[in-house]
Amino acid sequence: MIIKFTQLLTKALTEKKPHYVTRIPICLLNETEKKYVEGLNKCLQEGWMPEIETFREDYRFLPIQSEIPIDVMYENFTKMKRDEYIAEQTKEFVESNVQSGASPYQGMAEFQQKILDKTAIANPKIIDYASLPREAYVTNVYRSKYYLPHFEEISNGLQGGDFVVVMAGTKGFKTTLLKALAHAAFMQGKENVVFCSQEQAVMSMAQQLDMHALSETHSTLRSGIDEQQMKRLKGFEKKLKNYKNKFYITPQVKSVKQLHEYITALGSDVKKVFIDGLNLMQGDFSDSYNSLQKVCAELKSYAIEHNLIIIAVTQSNREGYKSGTEVGAQHIAGSFAIAMYADIMLALSTIEEINQKTKRKENHVYIRPILNRHGNLSRKIDMLVEFYDNGKKCDQVFSLLPEDYDPQQTVISYATSDKQKGNFEAVTGLQWEKVVESIGAETAEKLMAMNQENEKTELGAF
Repeated sequence: MIIKFTQLLTKALTEKKPHYVTRIPICLLNETEKKYVEGLNKCLQEGWMPEIETFREDYRFLPIQSEIPIDVMYENFTKMKRDEYIAEQTKEFVESNVQSGASPYQGMAEFQQKILDKTAIANPKIIDYASLPREAYVTNVYRSKYYLPHFEEISNGLQGGDFVVVMAGTKGFKTTLLKALAHAAFMQGKENVVFCSQEQAVMSMAQQLDMHALSETHSTLRSGIDEQQMKRLKGFEKKLKNYKNKFYITPQVKSVKQLHEYITALGSDVKKVFIDGLNLMQGDFSDSYNSLQKVCAELKSYAIEHNLIIIAVTQSNREGYKSGTEVGAQHIAGSFAIAMYADIMLALSTIEEINQKTKRKENHVYIRPILNRHGNLSRKIDMLVEFYDNGKKCDQVFSLLPEDYDPQQTVISYATSDKQKGNFEAVTGLQWEKVVESIGAETAEKLMAMNQENEKTELGAF
């Protein structure tokens, strides 16, 4: 279907939806079309919306009416113009290389990335609140779930436009939780999912996702694949082929425009995007605050415009790592601006125990909301990451914690211990590792307990 600009402009003026014209990348338009857009923008800046007759008189515009919905017209027109523009620019780029004596495709990857970013198409949807049929709440609002036990009550589920951030320190099981959420969305929710592998090669992440689904540790396949493992993998592969929905793994995305390119190229109605490393999307590491602020603002806008859900993980800073289970939004690494745009922020703290019955190591991940625009902060969840005797199998089990649960009153956790060690070093001026090396772990723990109780006399004697 070929859509003309005059058809789209006529529809936009008739329905008083100028954004369907003004948000088209200006580089895709010819000189006459640019003149029309310039004129429309001028009217809007003056605070009024021109009628077709006024626009025709002032700009010699000849309207063409059409019964095609404006959404369909916009999508078809922008796609056609974009394809034409990219083809034309690519041809000129190759010819320029040839003329300069360089390889025809030298620098092509960088050139294509720039041109794709330059021509990214926005999704302009604005509603008239007073005239809105309330049935649209059922048909136009995408509702979803976490699909993990006890998570739904954090925010009464999820819906299109939500931007969720999971924060923890290094080796804080952020990616473990993200993989669990992604698998649940795909296998239980039957949703089309995009998983942005920011820190791992896509093939490595695919292996880790397989291992997660098969209750194996993520590094199981690093040493090779034996016959029994391949048999299990092929069985899982066969199971996945029965799913009609899609699970896509992308390489690192450095911008929201690049993310949009990936999603557009897939040709599927993607409903959830998982980003394994939000901090790696910042373009300027010398100015992380403003860089991440821009990324998060664009991610939130993208989630709203495309009626999808974005769940991303990010690092806590050094102070957050030392704060243990008291980590808060102020401990986000890189930029507090992330909290400005997130709908929900979940903080993860790790508590390691040895199960006295099974003698196996258990990692209890204490999950709690520290920011929640759609609920309260009372929901607390325990994710038990249990490793089996052979060290190659593990499970994740989720359980609900009491609202008054206080991890400080339970076992000494990795997170709590890190906080105590930080306090110990601050008070004594000694490095914890050197103290342990000098007097042994047991005596060092006793000294740290003294410090925790503010018994500075004994510490001074040491």
